[in-house]
Amino acid sequence: MDDIQLYFGDCKKLLENIDKLPDNCIDAVVSDPPYGLTKEGLSWNPDAYERDGQKSEGKVLKGINAMHTKESILGDSSNNKDFEAWMNDLAKLLWRVLKPGGFVALFSSCRTQHRVFSGFEDAGYNIRSLLTWTYATGVMPKGRHLHRDAQTPAEKVEFLDKHTELAVCCEPIMLAQKPCDQSTFSKNMRVWGVGALNIGETRFRGGFYDTKEGYFTNNVLVCPSVKEQEFATDMEIEYAYYTKRIVKHFSDQYLIPKPKKNEKLKGSVHPSVKPINLMEHLIKLTTQKGQRVLDMFLGSGTTMVACQSTGRRGIGIEIEERYKDAIIDRLNSPAIPKKTDAEGQARMFEAGFKL
Repeated sequence: MDDIQLYFGDCKKLLENIDKLPDNCIDAVVSDPPYGLTKEGLSWNPDAYERDGQKSEGKVLKGINAMHTKESILGDSSNNKDFEAWMNDLAKLLWRVLKPGGFVALFSSCRTQHRVFSGFEDAGYNIRSLLTWTYATGVMPKGRHLHRDAQTPAEKVEFLDKHTELAVCCEPIMLAQKPCDQSTFSKNMRVWGVGALNIGETRFRGGFYDTKEGYFTNNVLVCPSVKEQEFATDMEIEYAYYTKRIVKHFSDQYLIPKPKKNEKLKGSVHPSVKPINLMEHLIKLTTQKGQRVLDMFLGSGTTMVACQSTGRRGIGIEIEERYKDAIIDRLNSPAIPKKTDAEGQARMFEAGFKL
């Protein structure tokens, strides 16, 4: 499909290549970059893979439950400063290719979101909002139960239910904007086609898009409970009550489930697959049909799949070439079941993608 372009390599080098990515060629950036969180000294920075002898990304968070020293706590200040500088460099490179008034929607973690925001703000971007994708099914914390380290019966009682972390129930998403170069937003829209959020295409009501009578788009996206997603387990049932409260009192929240098996890579496991519906929403919010979206950390390819299904053009960059075949396979899948925008209205991905 001519509307999707894929590149495999270091995104920073490609962002510097004016022949492949000319000035002001991107309408919006929607991406899920590294969060700056690893263990065992492995790097989150793709630039450091070869230097550190790594063949893939660091072991993000996995196995952290077995660690209990203060030195093992993720996201320490020195690493966070390096992460912010790395984000600032990325923001400067994106500045050249992004149109004036273009939006940047970047996922981050609760630990390091402030570094993402500061890195982009210091590069000259305007921070417009913090979006949150809130899970009804909380992710149990990866920290340490201190009662495991109790040395006496008294300590076992004292350390009961003492933990180093909170359960994770949301993911923050930075919404930043490259400043307009025209005197008003409307003039910028006329010149560049960007500068304002696409509220009309992202109004929703009762869990579905309703462009005519839907509520005004807000910055909270809610994942339905596992019960509503029809794959509940005994441990997760308790979270159903949380979602019922959200939906009852905030009926203008668009429900975005976690990705199911048919949305993930075939033959390969990616550590952070995002739901297609979530990426579709961010793309609709920041662009109009026919505009070009950049994802410089393509990963499992979800952003490009979402570009296909929403009628946008896409440029995806991924440093891990081992995902190449699976990404192309996803883009070629003619009929992957997914949550629909209306009752009985099934949609399919377009077929025929070629690299």
